[in-house]
Amino acid sequence: MITYTNTTPHAINVLNDENELIMEIPSSGISIRLDQTESLVTTLSDDNAEVEVLRIKFQANEDLPPIKPLHYYIVSQVVANAHPERPDFLMVSRTVRDDNGRIIGCRAWAIA
Repeated sequence: MITYTNTTPHAINVLNDENELIMEIPSSGISIRLDQTESLVTTLSDDNAEVEVLRIKFQANEDLPPIKPLHYYIVSQVVANAHPERPDFLMVSRTVRDDNGRIIGCRAWAIA
């Protein structure tokens, strides 16, 4: 039996082609994070404000859960892309939006 750990902060709804809910995966409370560094690129300023422009770099780290047979981790796109060696790291794909443009679910999984 396939099991999932949702490492995002919100429930993931998987929908069929008729937008019917076929699976809801609650957030596990576990998060997988990347190391982040930032550097100042420039500062934009006008008469009213001064705002820094930063370059953000995300880097993979070694604090990852173990690979388990038939177990998948639902992760953010940035985490999946940082760890393409992990076929058990799934990200949502074919997202479905409501009339207000909010994501209400997905129809597929993707790997990096």
